[in-house]
Amino acid sequence: MNLNNLPDVTKKIWNSVATFIAGIFSGQAKERRCNLCGEVNPVTEFYKHKNHKNPIGECKACRIKKNKPYCRIFLVKNPEYNALMNKKHRERKTELQREYNKRLSNKLI
Repeated sequence: MNLNNLPDVTKKIWNSVATFIAGIFSGQAKERRCNLCGEVNPVTEFYKHKNHKNPIGECKACRIKKNKPYCRIFLVKNPEYNALMNKKHRERKTELQREYNKRLSNKLI
């Protein structure tokens, strides 16, 4: 298709669509448009979808902005849960540190 006679905006759109379609069919799309902010970002700026090879439609920055208020509200409404998770995390971290120290001392002996 001859793009010389088209306006610049149309050329940009056409080129981005063509690049996106080519990337999909090759299985190696390098850029993706965010469904929330509309910016075109590299695929690395999107979280991977666990059941699909394509990334999720929202970029990481928009996903964080979208989920942050819900996380804060949940933690404020559930302080017992938050305290329990912090305690479990501390215990797990202490346990892992002990295991590491044992392995390290066995290596040194």
